[in-house]
Amino acid sequence: MKESNRLELVAANLRAVGVNAEVRENDLHVEGTDRPPRGRVETAKDHRLAMAFAVLGTVHGADVTLSEKTSVAISYPRFFKDLKRIRADGQT
Repeated sequence: MKESNRLELVAANLRAVGVNAEVRENDLHVEGTDRPPRGRVETAKDHRLAMAFAVLGTVHGADVTLSEKTSVAISYPRFFKDLKRIRADGQT
């Protein structure tokens, strides 16, 4: 059993950060934007969603807040440390 309806949550969370997105049957339709993502994301305790939207939060100018981060420990306990390190390594 899945932790959540992931496709619907992806679409809802994209909308929450300012992106036009909708689910049509089993497809996700997303309209791109040049605005940085900003908003609060509901992870539903799904580690995949938490990691995906944490990465989205690294976009220049982004302000993405996760409803929780602890679910990430299920599959990648060092995720946030590694993400922070990767971001630091990529700065010039």
